[in-house]
Amino acid sequence: MNIKSILLLSGVLALTLTAVPFMPAFAQNQTTPNQSAPAKRGMNRLNLTDAQKTQMQQIKQATKSEIAAYLQSQGITVPQGQNPREAMRSLNLSEAQKAQIKAIREKGKQQVQGLLTTEQKAMMQQRRGTMKNRGQQRRQAQPGQFQPGQAPVQSGI
Repeated sequence: MNIKSILLLSGVLALTLTAVPFMPAFAQNQTTPNQSAPAKRGMNRLNLTDAQKTQMQQIKQATKSEIAAYLQSQGITVPQGQNPREAMRSLNLSEAQKAQIKAIREKGKQQVQGLLTTEQKAMMQQRRGTMKNRGQQRRQAQPGQFQPGQAPVQSGI
């Protein structure tokens, strides 16, 4: 091999070795459009004022804190680092506990509704109807899967 090839090869090797430690950190910071928070995308379409956005964040945080305080008063610890839905499902809550959490969420929902203008409420209702229709269409297109509220079918495998 000639000198140019050796120098080129060693340069490429040096660059590769310095870039490799940064690759995992870079990959973790990359998000696809589908990974962005769907709730925020939906709320942006409502043309909320900055004051409304701030108040909604406060309501969301207060609701979350109230649920956490309720669960803590019941002696229940919520697993961290897990999808919130999956974490709630893994708690095996009683019907009374589920009803209490639902009431807390409903209270937060009512507070959010109180912030919205008539036009924003109409836009939100329309979006909810659209999302509900999409969900129904998906469930009809995938008949082999269980529906919410149903127990999954155990296979004999």
